[in-house]
Amino acid sequence: MLVFACTLPVAYHCIFKLGFRSPSTRVLAHSLLGCAFYGAYAAKVTVVRLHRFPRPVLPVAGGLLFAILIGVWYSSAVWLYRENAQAASPATTSVVPAGTNATAGETVFRSNCSSCHTLKAAGAGGQIGPNLDDLRPGFEQVRAKVESGGGGMPSFSGSLTPEQIRDVAAFVATRAGG
Repeated sequence: MLVFACTLPVAYHCIFKLGFRSPSTRVLAHSLLGCAFYGAYAAKVTVVRLHRFPRPVLPVAGGLLFAILIGVWYSSAVWLYRENAQAASPATTSVVPAGTNATAGETVFRSNCSSCHTLKAAGAGGQIGPNLDDLRPGFEQVRAKVESGGGGMPSFSGSLTPEQIRDVAAFVATRAGG
């Protein structure tokens, strides 16, 4: 029971901080399966503690708990293997257009991106989004992601100007991995 109580902060973070804010079917399935896992776990603990249930209930509850746990694991593994495949694929180099200001982009990054992303050049150590030093995205990839969002990242097109989006994309594209 103590183990279950210790995992509640993780569940809270996964469900409320990451899970239901993304339109991705995989993230929604992962969140719902995570909720079902906690419910199935609580039910199994209840069945074990109270000896009033028929004998077949315990193995059925255990099997259900295991099946849900496999679903949670699979929905995480799909994301992990897709992310690793994207990182392993040759990076598309995209040219940073003239007229962008990477110095201004650093200011935009520090005030909007550093709480979620790790980027050594900006002194950022966020743990929610991908580590940009490891990912080393190109200009166009950063610009599109900041503008449209996706994969758990919100769109910044309503809060940043197109010039700020280009500047932060130039900063990340030129300084990531350095």
